Amino acid sequence: MAHACKIRPYRPHRDTPAILRLIRSELAPLSRVPIGREALTDRALAARIRRGRTLVAAGRNGKVLGFIHFMFMAAKPPLAPAWLHIDLLAVEPESRGRGIGSALLAEAEAYGRSRRCASAVLFVDDGNDRAHRFYLRAGYRTVRYWPSLRCRELWKPLVPALSG
Repeated sequence: MAHACKIRPYRPHRDTPAILRLIRSELAPLSRVPIGREALTDRALAARIRRGRTLVAAGRNGKVLGFIHFMFMAAKPPLAPAWLHIDLLAVEPESRGRGIGSALLAEAEAYGRSRRCASAVLFVDDGNDRAHRFYLRAGYRTVRYWPSLRCRELWKPLVPALSG
C-alpha cells in the first residue's frame, strides 16, 4: 500500500501548482497528439481539474506526491449505466513504486462504486507502456485502439457480474 502518504481531496489554492507541474512534466510529454499551448495554460488546466473530482496523495510534510482526476459520467436510464472516467493520474518520479498510484486509483474506483458506476474507462497514450502495464495489473483490459487519438481505451468493471 501507499507508503507514508495520505489520500485526501484536492485543495485548489494549495495543490494547483504541484498538479499543474505534474501534468506538464509527466503527462503532456507522453501525449502522441499535439497539445495546443492554450490547453496547457494555468487557466485551461485549472478549469479541467474543476470538471470532476481530484484526489491528492500527500506526504507527511504535505507535499503532493501524486494525484488522480476523474469524472462521474451519468447515462440517462434506461439506456446504460453510469461509468467512471479516469482522466489524469500522475505520481512524482521519485515516489513511484510505493503503491501511491494504486492507492489513488483504488480511491477513485471506490468513489465510482459509491455512485453506482458499472465500470471505469480511461485512455493511455500510445507508447506509454509503463502506464499500460500499471492499469493491466489493476484489472483493466484494453478494449480498443483510437488511431485519431493515438490512444488505447481501457475498461474495468466496478461491480461483479450478475450470475444468471
